[in-house]
Amino acid sequence: MAELLNSSILSAIISAIVAVTIFFISQWILSRRSTVELRTKKLEELYLSLNELSNSHAVRFEIIRNISGGKRDILDDPEHTHKIYLLDINKKILMYVRLYFPELKDTHIELFHGNRLIIEKIYELLEEGKIDQEEFIQVFVNFGNYIKRMEEEIITNRNTLIKDNILPAKYKRYKESGGL
Repeated sequence: MAELLNSSILSAIISAIVAVTIFFISQWILSRRSTVELRTKKLEELYLSLNELSNSHAVRFEIIRNISGGKRDILDDPEHTHKIYLLDINKKILMYVRLYFPELKDTHIELFHGNRLIIEKIYELLEEGKIDQEEFIQVFVNFGNYIKRMEEEIITNRNTLIKDNILPAKYKRYKESGGL
């Protein structure tokens, strides 16, 4: 009788351990899936924000070119600061990097500094009424390259950024000398 009771208790303990283990594994899988879904959505939003920045950057180029050509009427538009400085979209990108993807911090800092150089050229134009055209074009091209680098880094590190890897994967930072 004692053997039967011991074997029943042992089998109940084993069943309980298996049930608890399955519960925790399923919760881990559900949590992981939820994290991947959220981070995928946020990464897509970041990527779309970079595309929006790229488009706004092209518009900004034309606006600044027109201002440097003497067409200063854009400055009468109360929305000119949004069109020229791109503050809202840059803040949105900064939010995504800080809250969700700190791995992109270094690349974002380069992007931020590139934008700062453009703003310096804009101030130069607005204060002095002229800018060096070659420097102006080079600064704008460089900023476009920073946007492209960040997009490439996102694409290359997608699984790492959304935490889709079970095992840790090496993050591939974009190097200035031609790619990842």
